[in-house]
Amino acid sequence: MLLRSLTCSSVQTCLHLQTASVTVSEKPCTESVKNLKHQSVFPVHEMILNQIRHDILLTDAYKHRVVDKTRPHKEMLNDKLNTLNQSDPPTKQQLKAFTLQELNDFILELADMTLSQKKVDTDLMRIVEDECCFRAKNMASAELLFVADAFFVMRYQHHCFRFYSAMFREFEHRWTDMTIQKEDVVQLAMCIVTWRKFPVHLVRNIEQFVCSNIDKFSAGELSLICSAFFMTNTSFGNVEVMDKLASAVLHGVACGELKAYQLGSVLKALRHAHFAKLSFCDNLGKLLNNSPDLWTEFMLIDLSNIAFAYASLRISHPILFARILSHAVKLIENQTFMRIKDVGRIVWSFGLLQEPQDKVVQDQLLFILRRDVYLMEQFTEAFTEALLGLAMQKIYPVDLLQRLFMTKFLRQKYGTVITVLSCMKMFQSLIQTTCFF
Repeated sequence: MLLRSLTCSSVQTCLHLQTASVTVSEKPCTESVKNLKHQSVFPVHEMILNQIRHDILLTDAYKHRVVDKTRPHKEMLNDKLNTLNQSDPPTKQQLKAFTLQELNDFILELADMTLSQKKVDTDLMRIVEDECCFRAKNMASAELLFVADAFFVMRYQHHCFRFYSAMFREFEHRWTDMTIQKEDVVQLAMCIVTWRKFPVHLVRNIEQFVCSNIDKFSAGELSLICSAFFMTNTSFGNVEVMDKLASAVLHGVACGELKAYQLGSVLKALRHAHFAKLSFCDNLGKLLNNSPDLWTEFMLIDLSNIAFAYASLRISHPILFARILSHAVKLIENQTFMRIKDVGRIVWSFGLLQEPQDKVVQDQLLFILRRDVYLMEQFTEAFTEALLGLAMQKIYPVDLLQRLFMTKFLRQKYGTVITVLSCMKMFQSLIQTTCFF
């Protein structure tokens, strides 16, 4: 992309020493860099998971399948539960004496303690996890998924790798023996998003189930399944299921059933699978233009996801992009929180499709790049993408480019960026013959 930009336009700019001037406003963001260093520039993953769980799993369809205040359970009246509670800590032998129902009741009590802001002993959690791993082979699908949800509520999901492994192994080996329901698939998708790994043998089973039962899923549930595919770098391989997903998205947008972030999840998965169906993109663009409620919900991250999906597939929609630009300018002028990745992708997408851009967006991107330059090494790809977007507009901030050339980052993680930087270095001496800002 940089080669194309430079050879088509920037080389002439350099030879004629033309100057593209951009003034970086001092007002786009009132927060200090000191304060920002204590925040995550990218969304906190746990916040995303909590939002997904709230919107999808804490609904009537999953009542009694997840930890919630309405799930009925014994109030610790059972003698065995009381005995276990009095032990400090409980022993493995005590847990093994539990029936499966008693074990589930005890796990629910632990989750309730966490919801009541009470601390649960880590050693106890390890013992409970060990027992759940041992009993996984005898658990039904709903019981396995309930335990996984309880661990999430107890904020133990980052430690229970052994249970996740055991649970996924059971679903892989017993898929045809289990009576799989759509709630199982959705909760499995939640676990996959949490664990950030998609067991190979489950990919096609889930894809086939969705394809055969797509009418049973809500648009929000489908968005969660799409998140599982995208976040694990897994692509849909079935064209039929992608067609059905596209139809479900159009229906969801038309009926107002999809939230902004859920739309982004579906578009990411379809983009990742290279689903470039012109009629879908055209119809989606028309529906989005006529969905005022969504536009009141859209933030820069949502606009970025939409624009990037179209640009990555090389599909243009001038009316939609004009609306995206207008809304992006409004959000920026209203001091909305923004990330380099979001503003950078908007600029990149507009540049790639040669859609008209607004100077306000470009100025804001330069401001954020310089404000958060300390993050360049950690998020080199986002910085590179943003600078490529600016290069398409003949904008070359020399201080940022020099900093990028000196940035050290892992080859194994950023192999594709290494290639881009190699191309950039080839033209570095040529670019330096022009004027910078």
